[in-house]
Amino acid sequence: MHNQENGLKILEIQNSFSPAVTLLEAGRKFIMQDDLKKQNRSGEVEALTFFLFSDILIYGKKIRGSKYSFRRMLQVVYHATVNKCHR
Repeated sequence: MHNQENGLKILEIQNSFSPAVTLLEAGRKFIMQDDLKKQNRSGEVEALTFFLFSDILIYGKKIRGSKYSFRRMLQVVYHATVNKCHR
C-alpha cells in the first residue's frame, strides 16, 4: 500500500469510530482488519472488529454500517509480518 493510500485508509478508520480517536500519525502503517469474538469478564461472547497498525492494535464493536464504538487501543511492542490465510 502506498503512503497516500495508507493515509486515506487510516483516515477512513479514524472517522469510523465513536467516540473519536486520533489514528493518523507519521510513520504509522495500516496492516490488517478482521472480525473476531472476545469473551468478556462476565463470560459473554461479543463480536468485535480489530484493526492492526504498525504500532497499535485498536478494536471496537460495530454499531451501524461501517461505524464502530471504540473499546480499546493497545501499543504493539513487538510485531512481525502477518500473512492472513484465506479459506
